Amino acid sequence: MPEDNKYHPIVTIPAGARSVRVEELNISSSYLAVRDLDGKYYLTGDWTVDWPGEVEIGGTTFVYSRPYNEPEMLTAKGPTKKAVVIELLVQGENKGVAFTYTVPKPANETEKKPVPSYYTWSAVTSQCSASCGGGTLVTTAQCLWDLSRQVDDSFCDQTTKPSTGTHQCNMDPCPPRWIAGEWGVCNKSCGGGKQTRPVNCTRKTSTQDQEPVDPDGCRDQPKPYAERNCNMQECPPQWVAGDWSQCSKKCGHGFQTREVECKSMRQDGSYVIMPDSLCKYQMKPKIRQHCSKKCTRKMMWFISAWSQCSVSCGEGVRKRLLKCATKDSNGWYRQFPERRCSHLKRPPVQLEEKCVKPKCPKNRTMETMPKWYTGKWSTCSKECGGGLQQRLVHCIDASRGSRANGCPDKSKPPTSRQCNLDPCPEEEDDSSCQDAFRWCHLVPQHNVCDHSFYGQKCCKSCRKHTQEQAS
Repeated sequence: MPEDNKYHPIVTIPAGARSVRVEELNISSSYLAVRDLDGKYYLTGDWTVDWPGEVEIGGTTFVYSRPYNEPEMLTAKGPTKKAVVIELLVQGENKGVAFTYTVPKPANETEKKPVPSYYTWSAVTSQCSASCGGGTLVTTAQCLWDLSRQVDDSFCDQTTKPSTGTHQCNMDPCPPRWIAGEWGVCNKSCGGGKQTRPVNCTRKTSTQDQEPVDPDGCRDQPKPYAERNCNMQECPPQWVAGDWSQCSKKCGHGFQTREVECKSMRQDGSYVIMPDSLCKYQMKPKIRQHCSKKCTRKMMWFISAWSQCSVSCGEGVRKRLLKCATKDSNGWYRQFPERRCSHLKRPPVQLEEKCVKPKCPKNRTMETMPKWYTGKWSTCSKECGGGLQQRLVHCIDASRGSRANGCPDKSKPPTSRQCNLDPCPEEEDDSSCQDAFRWCHLVPQHNVCDHSFYGQKCCKSCRKHTQEQAS
């Protein structure tokens, strides 16, 4: 068999040759090459494979083709003006090369009498393909010239050709042996992992079949490893996040936090803390997130205490309120619209009753009756955009110089009024006032915009809330 990666001559095509055709008998990894008698290569020289196409060789044009699914071929119409040598750059198994060409017959050449030759068939049988478990023998017929050189089968008598084909051999089952499968994927990409593979004691029973046997049948043989270490290199530093804490509120909207550290995993699976700068090119997981849980409120009807009597003397009335409310863990009541208690039976309680004070003096006149007295208006709560002013309003009994309850409600002066109704001038857009977190819209709802952290990180949401209140 020719040696790999070497040029092997096939045929020398003389000058004047026509209808040149050189082709491989089957697809192979070898390549056709062409040189002249002086050793100059025109195709695939110096172990460099040329591209298919037309090549000027020996004074004529050769067409070199190399399809991906067909054998290589080299053709030329000719005639060649000088002799060229066809060679094969062998790469692996040589599948064989066939060639044909024509040359003109010299005018002065006289016919020679053929030399008698002797052609005979020879049967060649290969070795068995397997020593056990079922193999095959291949018998082929070769046509030999003078019992020494193989020639084309057409030279031999086809009626005397020996039978050819394949035959089974060594059909006895093979002794048991360990068979190891492919290694599985490593369970870790770094830091020391494990990979496993199946290892079974089997016996080959035929060319296609094998059966598992008891492992004791392979006890005299060393068993291949079924597990091995893999990817033992230390892992590069990466962000490692801990578990989330409990929500800051048992119900409603709150926050969760967790620790995120730059760590590297050792081979034993433990972590070592590294400087944060070694993880700066990785996206750091968030350390804080919003959490919420629906609050379950127990609604109830709440009855307020009685108000003071409407008069300071004589007969009057006092009132109390019935409200829909909940009671928190601190004992405080929170009022809700009455529709939230619509599923509860309204308690049959009296909300107004008569009250009796000491008899009024008979000489009491309108001048001595209690009257409403007002204080000064407070400073407006806003400089523009609509604010609010407030003042104190008390019912005073002038004769006693103390507060009283006999002032008529209809004549009570207002305790508040609007002020500075002119619209505020529009503020310039500040691109630096942005929200840093997705949950910033919750900050105004929890009234924490005055906090230095939330006011700065959620500037946009807090400013929008302030503008909405102003309008």
